Amino acid sequence: MQNQMTDNLSRSRVLFLDIARGLAVLFMFAQHCILMHEKTGGEGSNVLASIFIFLGTAPAAPVFMLIMGVFVARAKTSFRGNVLRGFKLFAAGYLLNFLRFSLPMLIAGESPLEMLFTVDILQLAGLSLIAAACIQQLLDIAVIPPVIILAVLLISPVLWQNFGDSSVFAFLWGTGEDVFFPFFPWFVYPLLGMYLSTFLLAMDTQKGHSKKLLLAGLIFLLIGIIVYPFFPVGDYHRSGAAIHVLIIGFVCIW
Repeated sequence: MQNQMTDNLSRSRVLFLDIARGLAVLFMFAQHCILMHEKTGGEGSNVLASIFIFLGTAPAAPVFMLIMGVFVARAKTSFRGNVLRGFKLFAAGYLLNFLRFSLPMLIAGESPLEMLFTVDILQLAGLSLIAAACIQQLLDIAVIPPVIILAVLLISPVLWQNFGDSSVFAFLWGTGEDVFFPFFPWFVYPLLGMYLSTFLLAMDTQKGHSKKLLLAGLIFLLIGIIVYPFFPVGDYHRSGAAIHVLIIGFVCIW
């Protein structure tokens, strides 16, 4: 009976995160459909389209990556297993590019290499898994994850400005139009998920956790607004630290 209760509790915890992740996927899917196939381009054409585009961009990918970090931290996969899985995800990103971009372009008589090296969320997920496996032992020291998160946010603009035109390392800090999720700064979300994993998985068993998460979200939003003038804004894919603090706040509320 006790084992059954433990299993049910475990499922309820995962269910809570699955709902958040499922909503993120839903909005990402709808947002891409609107941008690619809606006659007026979607954005701003009506209120409903604008809501789906907003929820499918800024918070959706961070929610997805943060929850990935939660499960990476709780999984009992070996270091070797995580690294191998990371490389598989990284390679799958380029395989997907071939299937959705290069192959149709080849059939249409255009250059098949034009979008083959697009850096999207699968490449980010693979690199994040490899990096997480390498530093997982350090994450048990409470102060380490926040320090790494802050360092990544502060170092990223320096890397974009000085090394962003390198096509070889585009998946790390590239600034090209085909680099959507470079490792710097997007690694902060899987890392934050790993850091918060124990807290998030206990939300269904400890009263007040939801309120604490809501309060944390509001505090991050406030901090982001206060420091906004002091950091570069950039664009969604390469934003300064203040923008990511705002997004972290929104993700906590989500």
